[in-house]
Amino acid sequence: MSPSSSNSNNDYSLLLQSAKHLCTLFSNPHIPPTDLLALFTADAICHEHATARLNSQIPFLARDLFPNEYFQLLGKLMSFQNMVFDEHEFWVDERKGVVGARGRARFTWIGDGDDENEGETREKSWDEIFVYRLEFAEAVEEVEVGRRKLKVRKVKKYEIWGDTGAMERAAKA
Repeated sequence: MSPSSSNSNNDYSLLLQSAKHLCTLFSNPHIPPTDLLALFTADAICHEHATARLNSQIPFLARDLFPNEYFQLLGKLMSFQNMVFDEHEFWVDERKGVVGARGRARFTWIGDGDDENEGETREKSWDEIFVYRLEFAEAVEEVEVGRRKLKVRKVKKYEIWGDTGAMERAAKA
């Protein structure tokens, strides 16, 4: 194997492992946000794709947010369970430093508590398949997650495509 193809193979493996670390952490609803945020660059951006008209109703959609803002809004308005990323649902573009991942979960809209029908539960759940596009920084860094030290490339752009129609219906329920 030539040095360049060996380096390419290492890039592929590191990108894939970095994405899998993030997906594994994100799929655990009990992980502290600081552990998740350790896998993002300081200037990272999260963007959940949707039509702009949904942004007034669901504030983490259709706009660029820093990871701490995005995950705070997401945690305030939604919960999830049974999030799974199958082993064969990842793809890697080494040249661009990008990994895609396809996952599925059961999401629940819990709302923000500012509803005019205070006291009524607004929870509405749905099953969803979604796709992440994770763009990574070039530098390899060691991060501490829980008690583990991991060598990763940190996420600099986190994009999500999901069933925003189901989310909109749940938010209106």
